[in-house]
Amino acid sequence: MTVARSVLTGRVLDALGHPVSGARLFVHKAPGPVPDISLLTADDGSFTLSLPQWGRYELACSSDALGIAFATVEVGASNKVLVMTL
Repeated sequence: MTVARSVLTGRVLDALGHPVSGARLFVHKAPGPVPDISLLTADDGSFTLSLPQWGRYELACSSDALGIAFATVEVGASNKVLVMTL
């Protein structure tokens, strides 16, 4: 059986549109069981996240200085780009 994977890329920005480096991005809810998936954003606020299956995901992003934000994204065959604001 082949598992349908998808890649989600994006950036995390603050309220003024500046990139947030070192923010923790993680899967809060998934369309099925997934392992703990989390990462830290790069210096320019960018991230690339490989998701194990297609469907609707709720992602959370947190920063000690800026708090937490949530975003829902539908991932499928084509790669998605997400911009989150903290």
